[in-house]
Amino acid sequence: MKNVVGSIYTGEVVLKEQNSYLLDLGIGFDAILTFEEAERELEIGDEADVIVTHFNKDDYYVSMRGVSRRRLIEDLEKLVDTDETIKGRVTGFRNKRFSIDLGSGVKGSVYVKNMDTKFINEGDEYLNKEYDFKIMKRATRGFEDFELNRRDLVAQENEEAKADFLSKFNLGDEVEGVVVEAINAGVILDVDGTKCFIPRSEISHLRSSALPEVGSKFKAVIEEVQERSLRLKGSIKKLIEHPFKQAKDIKVDDKLNGKVVRKSDYGLFVELFEGVDGLVHISEVSYEHTKNLDAFEVGQEVEVKVINIDHDKHKIGLSIKKLQPSPYQYLREKTNVGDTISVLIKRITENGVRVMVFDNFYTTIINEDIYDFSKIKPTLRINDRLEVIVTELDDENEKISLSNEEFVKQGYELLESSI
Repeated sequence: MKNVVGSIYTGEVVLKEQNSYLLDLGIGFDAILTFEEAERELEIGDEADVIVTHFNKDDYYVSMRGVSRRRLIEDLEKLVDTDETIKGRVTGFRNKRFSIDLGSGVKGSVYVKNMDTKFINEGDEYLNKEYDFKIMKRATRGFEDFELNRRDLVAQENEEAKADFLSKFNLGDEVEGVVVEAINAGVILDVDGTKCFIPRSEISHLRSSALPEVGSKFKAVIEEVQERSLRLKGSIKKLIEHPFKQAKDIKVDDKLNGKVVRKSDYGLFVELFEGVDGLVHISEVSYEHTKNLDAFEVGQEVEVKVINIDHDKHKIGLSIKKLQPSPYQYLREKTNVGDTISVLIKRITENGVRVMVFDNFYTTIINEDIYDFSKIKPTLRINDRLEVIVTELDDENEKISLSNEEFVKQGYELLESSI
């Protein structure tokens, strides 16, 4: 009897047993088809294409599945190194290779670098998913049939997606999207399937505004087109009128009422209109030198005077002390350049001595204007009196310059003239 293993025949079912069928192949002997190798349920008299897989003693065994496998392999061989694709399901990942089920028992493998354009460390994200593949060649490993490639397809899809992305979005475009995620850093809008990140600072002009709710719609202006990630970055607030326009009529020297909304080491932030704050620098809180703002509470109503305003930068400088009579005017009425006066030491620093003039005006005498400062510094005491000479009066900036050194020099000159 000739060797018929590997041959395909059309057989007729002549007997149906508990776990198998007996088929007449029309070549002089019958063959056994187990239920596991049958692709469908058969009845006596049905015909089926089968392939002879092996024989055991006088029994030949056939398979319907083997025919499908043989024919699929023949079809796939025609697709080797072409642009045609085949679908396959990822069934495993081991030794930097993915195992692919192509159907009918045909196996494929994909080396990790040929699976995607991105770096793959763990293959779990691909398991049990179906993808399109190109067939590179017949496999050299015995338990696989074909070597496959998906990377080229992904690269092509990426290029097409990039071209579509760049044709749809440009810097400065106005888009509309739905909030799909809200995080501490901002929100993400879905703009026709493209993600657009809006930083928290670009959501609203108001500093303390809450994040929008997921599902809410917004318009935004595109500020960045991220070609690599195919994402956008935008701003919502740039399409909203800035609240600072409420301050368009404010002028320097205007007196306004506001509410303290924040305290910091360098001053008070006072809300003049909703979303419009001005800064009272700590030097503008009081004529008396202080770093203590305990006298003010958040929410407290205060009266302020506008001392500068920058409409372009949306900044307003305010003063509380300038609503009070200036101690400098009192000092100016009593003092001229060259006068010798007595001042009270209030603070001693590395750079000089902070003193009080006429009970309510404060200034600093720098160490260069204090005679032999390094030697006399240890002798100076808070609330001691110091004799000084007025060397300059700056009426525009309301500042006075004093010198202990000039006072000492004049003392020496008087002493020399009397000898």
